[in-house]
Amino acid sequence: MARASLRAAATLRELAASQACGAAVVLRAGDHSFSRPRVLDMLGELSAARAARTTQSAVLMGTDGAEHGSLGSNMAKVARMDAAARAKHFQELANLMRSLGTLSDGGGWAPAVVALDGVLCGSAVGAALHAPFFVATERTRLCLPGPSHGCPPESLASHRLARLPHALGRYLALTGAALTGPECYALGLATHLCEAHALPQLADALGEGFSDGGEGGAAAGGEGERRLLWRVSRRLSDACVELPPLGGWGEEHALYYAPQVEAAFSRGSLPEVLREASPLALSLTFAQLRAAEETDCWAAAARAEAESCAAAAATADFRAGAGLLHRSKVELLQAVETEARRRHETRAVGEIARRAAARAAREEARGPPVPPAPPAWEHGSVEEVEDEAVARLVTPLF
Repeated sequence: MARASLRAAATLRELAASQACGAAVVLRAGDHSFSRPRVLDMLGELSAARAARTTQSAVLMGTDGAEHGSLGSNMAKVARMDAAARAKHFQELANLMRSLGTLSDGGGWAPAVVALDGVLCGSAVGAALHAPFFVATERTRLCLPGPSHGCPPESLASHRLARLPHALGRYLALTGAALTGPECYALGLATHLCEAHALPQLADALGEGFSDGGEGGAAAGGEGERRLLWRVSRRLSDACVELPPLGGWGEEHALYYAPQVEAAFSRGSLPEVLREASPLALSLTFAQLRAAEETDCWAAAARAEAESCAAAAATADFRAGAGLLHRSKVELLQAVETEARRRHETRAVGEIARRAAARAAREEARGPPVPPAPPAWEHGSVEEVEDEAVARLVTPLF
């Protein structure tokens, strides 16, 4: 298979009919956003893929033209929804995370393999962290910029983030800082690391399916599950092209600052340094992480986080910042795409320099860009956010 492997045009039902042996099914993530129709499509396709299988398989969540990332929900659209639509949107996201995080929906066994390259924000982060397998690349940037724009992160992955060492989960969720692919792998968030150009090989690697006889049938119970997961992991490892080893973490990596991050973010109260973000969104995010730390059930944590996000979408801070949040995600995606194009540039050095000089001249003639006015938050600081206001938004886990 070529690159089209990650952009399969056939429907899953056609694939199921043509690949009765239980071969890998490509679950297309759609465009850059996890829109509500696309989430429903993914839920239906995932369920149909598993129901059609008589032997074990794997479901590969790839991209469909979105070469360099997936931005999660379009929060600007969420902010315009009514309360019922918001609740449905986040409930369906929670259902998707639960489905990705299990091997079976009552039909055949098909663990999910998430291979979303580039920038991952919001619910795309949740998809990667809930699936049994997440393949990261050198272009992977995992980030949660929501609180800086009045919105909770909406990854529905607080349960996983809250368990990262050095208080890195709090750091990521509260500041919008990013993790690279190698960092995701080092922290155990990504199960595999692969050069981006080799991602199309994953569908080939999983394409033969997994027979009941030699690789763990459903009747084998927990032992069968372990054998199936081991087989999928081994095939992914064989297909992935390893990145050159790093000599160590540099200043561009969050892990370079792990001791300082731990000192600042492992405390029991919200740090003062987070003044520019929405105090309400920060307080809600912090409360979600604290609650997720105390439960062993990731599905319950995802459900509670979804309900909290739906409630937060009705706040003035959410409405004020949602549009800017979506814009910042798009700008981040564009920066990664530009960098990717530069890496594959084949023009002569002189031509590259000429174009760069012309671009610089145009930018100088236009003058410096005028940044959008920052939103006016409802509260002046996190100290002004009442506990009752946070309690109204946080869904209890028990």
